[in-house]
Amino acid sequence: PDCSAIPCIALTFDDGPNEPYTSQILDILNSYGVKATFFDIGKNVELYPETARRIIADGHILGNHTYSHNANHALIAGSYKDIGLGQEGIFKITGIKPHLYRPPHGKKSPWELQFLKQEKLMEVTWSVSANDQHALAYLGKPSPETFAKEIISKVKPGKIILLHDGYGLNHGD
Repeated sequence: PDCSAIPCIALTFDDGPNEPYTSQILDILNSYGVKATFFDIGKNVELYPETARRIIADGHILGNHTYSHNANHALIAGSYKDIGLGQEGIFKITGIKPHLYRPPHGKKSPWELQFLKQEKLMEVTWSVSANDQHALAYLGKPSPETFAKEIISKVKPGKIILLHDGYGLNHGD
């Protein structure tokens, strides 16, 4: 939609694809006619190639979230190579080279930013987080209503919402 005419927010999902969760999210989004951006990990795209292709076929955006999702990537010299590997892995499976990049855990370094500029990748972070991974890890399994209330209390037009359809390279959790 034209966000200049109506208030818009962006839904984003990190760390996938991760089945069965990514497909369940896609089914829900499609049932409401909602589009989202999925920041996928290259290794996970290789693990679930059909799901990665479905994200694109369903009209969603697929962004790069590195190849291996190393939590300390920004501290490691040459970490930009993991971004490049993510690009290559996603392209090999989907035929699409992402234009958007989200750094794992929001961490970034000067050499990564230089690499993004060189590769014409746009870095995208977030402005609203439901803290879904934190809640699952420390609070048990809060209800969907709790997540929804947490997000809605922070949402205003123009915000980018961070959610997860996976948890790094862990699967089946």
